[in-house]
Amino acid sequence: MIEDWTSIEVTPGSLCSERLPAPLDPSALRVRPATVAENFCTAGRQMGAEGANLLRDADRSPWARLFLAEPAYLLSEILSFHAEDSARAFHIALESDPAAAMAQISSLSRILGDWIARLKAQLPGRFSKQLKQLNIEGALEDRIAGL
Repeated sequence: MIEDWTSIEVTPGSLCSERLPAPLDPSALRVRPATVAENFCTAGRQMGAEGANLLRDADRSPWARLFLAEPAYLLSEILSFHAEDSARAFHIALESDPAAAMAQISSLSRILGDWIARLKAQLPGRFSKQLKQLNIEGALEDRIAGL
């Protein structure tokens, strides 16, 4: 059987020189697979635990109190924090709205201060040497309080 290829219509985008890049090209997208810590944090957020540690105890839901009392949730919050994402958001805000950039710094300092306080309360002794060294070398807690 002989085919006559001249009758085949070439549709737009079918020529390799006219194709767009693949939308999910792994080298361009750079999607991080979710880790156990990120999945645990997502569950905590869905149960209302995100930001609940900054509320009064009466305003926290029972699920939020349960997550906040769990040291694994605290550690998963710390592990799932990506400084490069916060830095990128800060640089974008700095270009468009300097006041929003300053608010991000204030928010990050509150989060870091909260993590340190919860580490001391929930896991006393576990990270005390590291926190003490950070305070000696860089006055970490004093700097956070000043922001």
